[in-house]
Amino acid sequence: MKESDPVEPVLRGLLASCLVLDDEALSQRNRELLTFGPRLAFTEKGRELGCFLQVRRPTAATAFEDHTHDFFEISFILDGEAKHKSGEHVYPVRRGDLFLLNHQSPHRFIVPKGRALTILNIHFLPEFLESTVTFEKLEAGLQFFLFEPFFRSVDDASGKLAFEGAEFARLAAHALLMLDEFNRAWPKKSELLPPLFKAFITLVTRAYAQRCARRPGWSRHQEEVFRGILAFIEARHTGPIRVSEIGSAVGLGRTRLAELFRERQGTSIVDYVRRKRVEHAQQLLRGTDLTILEIALESGFGDVSNFNRTFRSLLGTTPRAFRAGASAKISGRTA
Repeated sequence: MKESDPVEPVLRGLLASCLVLDDEALSQRNRELLTFGPRLAFTEKGRELGCFLQVRRPTAATAFEDHTHDFFEISFILDGEAKHKSGEHVYPVRRGDLFLLNHQSPHRFIVPKGRALTILNIHFLPEFLESTVTFEKLEAGLQFFLFEPFFRSVDDASGKLAFEGAEFARLAAHALLMLDEFNRAWPKKSELLPPLFKAFITLVTRAYAQRCARRPGWSRHQEEVFRGILAFIEARHTGPIRVSEIGSAVGLGRTRLAELFRERQGTSIVDYVRRKRVEHAQQLLRGTDLTILEIALESGFGDVSNFNRTFRSLLGTTPRAFRAGASAKISGRTA
């Protein structure tokens, strides 16, 4: 921070008043909350808490390598400058930047030699988020959690959230209050953390709504994300597919994704996948000599009984009768 920056003494005082763990204590606690490797995961203790916070100061020597995780993470840069790599995209980050990291994209900070970042990380499970906030009452709540990672990937992070001046000091103060509460309650579960978390998310999504309103083409990007969800299903519907996998791909909890999909498509994800499988089977019945069992398996059905039942419920006929009718039409046209 620069000495002339009026925010510096505010943050310095807040950090001094907070209970912040040293590196050794932080490492020990992280081992109780996380399992480490290319994919970080909450331990049983971490899942019991649902959310935890930490201040990290990565350097060129101590920054994590590329990794993913089974939880959401909000990174809030309190001080310093570096680069952040998310998937194949690399973009600069500096004090005041805040962004969401979802389940899927491998990411890491790239810190120049001789420099350090001060990052406040908020790690939380989708279940903790959904039990704490009401998305319908948040300004741009769904947009932030569904689209923010996507926007950073398509516009080289030019539209990422960046806080300055009094807005930055206000959000940083609230974030550090959450950190202090979590550290003081540890290892117990804090009763104050959920309402503090809710207030923090409200401030963040409110700011995101204001940025979105000023961004041209926001609706177009939104539609691209939904097309991405449909493309994910299109690519995988003939094999095993779970709603949770789609949610992980777009960084949204199972419940919210299901509600959002029904609102947009007028049907459930499960019924949409069933229909796509039947459409695929129709093509195979018309154009191949595969047996009914082979077509059932090729189309993503586990057995013939399920295939016949689903096919009849959607089309009012059996696969065998459908094939016979399709063959008769072809014979009629060639006679």
